[in-house]
Amino acid sequence: LCNNFLSWFISSNLENQNLAYEHMQFWLDTLDDDINSGQVVADIMRGNSELIRQVPINIINFLAEQIIKNGHRVEYLRILEAMVFLDDFEGDNNTEVQFTILTELARSGRAERTMQLCGNRRGADYRERKEMMQEAKGVMVRNASRRSGDVTDITLASDEEHLSPKLAYHCKLLEVLAGCAYGRINITTVETKLQNLLSPEACLWALLDPDMTHDVAAPLAAYFFHVVVEVEIAVPGLGQNLLMWEFMERI
Repeated sequence: LCNNFLSWFISSNLENQNLAYEHMQFWLDTLDDDINSGQVVADIMRGNSELIRQVPINIINFLAEQIIKNGHRVEYLRILEAMVFLDDFEGDNNTEVQFTILTELARSGRAERTMQLCGNRRGADYRERKEMMQEAKGVMVRNASRRSGDVTDITLASDEEHLSPKLAYHCKLLEVLAGCAYGRINITTVETKLQNLLSPEACLWALLDPDMTHDVAAPLAAYFFHVVVEVEIAVPGLGQNLLMWEFMERI
């Protein structure tokens, strides 16, 4: 409860963020205590570009190692997403942070355990994502009926509460990777690497899948826009891709 309050107190307030930053190590040390410390760390940094420049860059490697050690916990990615967040998507991006996040998550020998992308539509992970999406829909319906007329606790991460931990991780990972392509400073190499990790074709097949739900469609569409559409070098053949035209018709 205290961390939920602190998240609201810190969020979008530069002065409070700077004050909380002096004690950030406490929340980093309690990331795995299930007291919402990850949200506090994320809110300390979100939207505060000057403060992010003070954060030791090795925090990114630390978070990647925590994923390897403790599994797909969305708390770790919530912090990384805050580090690449840009309010208008087109501001002055921190290329060092963007490059480092992508490098650490996609590093050889680590990517199999960090990059849960579900890119193969005939693969087991793609089928599992469908099952998790349907389960999340059921949980959301049950929660809505049970809470009708009730006043419930609201946190800054309430939108994820109906998702399984693995699905929440997947959605946040897409947001993190999309964030690695934000900004006005040229990051062509990042865009190219991201396109190789999760191809434009794979994105389009997933976005057109009739079983796709908003929980995944929103971050996946953001990834597709920032990594494939709004790029420095146009993706060859995208304008002639029939899947692209079908997607455009639907939106």
